[in-house]
Amino acid sequence: MGRCNKKSSCLKEHNIFRGDHNKEILQKFNLLDAKDVLATIREGYEARAAAKKAAAIECPEGATGGAAPPSAPQRAGAGAPVSLTCAVCHELFVRATTLGCTHTFCEGCVRDVQRQRQPCPLCRAPIATAVRSLVIDDTVAEWFDGQDEETRRTRRQLEAERRRQT
Repeated sequence: MGRCNKKSSCLKEHNIFRGDHNKEILQKFNLLDAKDVLATIREGYEARAAAKKAAAIECPEGATGGAAPPSAPQRAGAGAPVSLTCAVCHELFVRATTLGCTHTFCEGCVRDVQRQRQPCPLCRAPIATAVRSLVIDDTVAEWFDGQDEETRRTRRQLEAERRRQT
């Protein structure tokens, strides 16, 4: 971007086609042989933005895709507020954990994402911190207290299953 006044003493590589690191990145994304790399990158960003915009129209709660959520009879907690639902497993939070980017997921879901060395599933920010959200856990527990026995039993089974996975 622009001209560098340091010229040959500059430690940074300003040409995207030179330098081992730059070549490695271009090769990783299959752009090394592209005729117009910048246009290809720009098209990728535009396609990603269009997909996000389409997802926001389809799902105003802000979910960004992934596997289709289970149908209502399959879920423990069908009919609960969407704000109490994990975007990874589509269940009500089990041991809610909030990341540094302020998105919340189940503790097990966060652990799975971290094992795969992936960023936040919603905003793609690196996972720097993960803190238990006791208020959210209490809110989910209160919601289940008002449900029928079968729903509560299904929830207890899900919680037991998640504990075994840890």
